[in-house]
Amino acid sequence: MVDRLSEEVLRGVHELTELTTMTLKSHGFSPTFGELGGFSVEIDAGDDEVGGVYITWTLPNSISSEVKELIQSQELESPFLARVAQHSSRMQKALADALQLSGFLVEVEDDMRPFGIRVISQEHHEALHLARGMPMNEVTTAEGLAGRTADAETITHVVGNV
Repeated sequence: MVDRLSEEVLRGVHELTELTTMTLKSHGFSPTFGELGGFSVEIDAGDDEVGGVYITWTLPNSISSEVKELIQSQELESPFLARVAQHSSRMQKALADALQLSGFLVEVEDDMRPFGIRVISQEHHEALHLARGMPMNEVTTAEGLAGRTADAETITHVVGNV
């Protein structure tokens, strides 16, 4: 069993999740909502090398259903599946590029989360101010974050007890 992140580290992970969400929204990406596709955020609260914040692109339910049917019927050579994989790969790169442009350090290769992105850190405070919609001269503090949180439906899954 993997230990859980400390409360202090977990607070930092939640802040990184909020900053990531706000940044992706500021770049024009939409969070997953109902049957619509979009980005989703997962927090892995395990205190190990894979703990942290992950972003994935989620396909609309109509496309996901078709993918599921093709896989279940063993039609793995379907041109549609190839196009979906290509689209998912492009969306992974677009999300990662947007985050990197805004000063985030990300990792895109992860066998456990195909087409996922691990968000490691955020380095440029200027990008934080822009993502939060704050003036550049405003100091980044916990008070500055108050009332500027991620939408509850954006954080789709938390692994572990948070």
